[in-house]
Amino acid sequence: MSADYYKLELNIHSIDIDIDERDILKLSDKIHRGVLLSEEVVPTRMRWGYTRDVDVVRKRLGDFFEIASSLPVATEAAADVLRSMKLGRSRFFPLTLYDAGMEAAEDEKYFLINIASVPDAFDPEQSLELWGPSKFGTYVTSMETTLAVRSQAVGDLDAFIDERFSKTVVISARLLEALKSSDLNVRILRATPCITV
Repeated sequence: MSADYYKLELNIHSIDIDIDERDILKLSDKIHRGVLLSEEVVPTRMRWGYTRDVDVVRKRLGDFFEIASSLPVATEAAADVLRSMKLGRSRFFPLTLYDAGMEAAEDEKYFLINIASVPDAFDPEQSLELWGPSKFGTYVTSMETTLAVRSQAVGDLDAFIDERFSKTVVISARLLEALKSSDLNVRILRATPCITV
């Protein structure tokens, strides 16, 4: 099925990052509400605790993935593809990857991605398999959820979020195609087509 927008889900990896677990949850909440972050609240290191071979770690991770509490991370090559798109308000924070022996992947740069474009683009009434709203005005999505997106509200953005939907990033068909057609190791778990209204 062809669509203008897709609800994106990436592979999630169990990776330690250098901030307290409570702060990870706060950071995740801010990222998924579209808050533009500052360097002071963002981790600078992540560690894959299962192997001491940093090359094996890089292969398993791929170029675009999620870590603790659904934090989006990309290699420099994937970040370059994202930067070539229209992301609106966004930031890329450098992260250093370490293996279990604390050896750094010095030849590869990683970035925590902060998409902070939050247009009023979703139409909950026309979305399918959506639960809510809760008393906080949020909705719950699942694998079966089909979101309705108001294209006029989105304009020319290629990636955006809405704080009413927990941990949901929507990307344009153009960005999805750019990721798929690149030479990157992008492991998209699921790209669910959205309805355009």
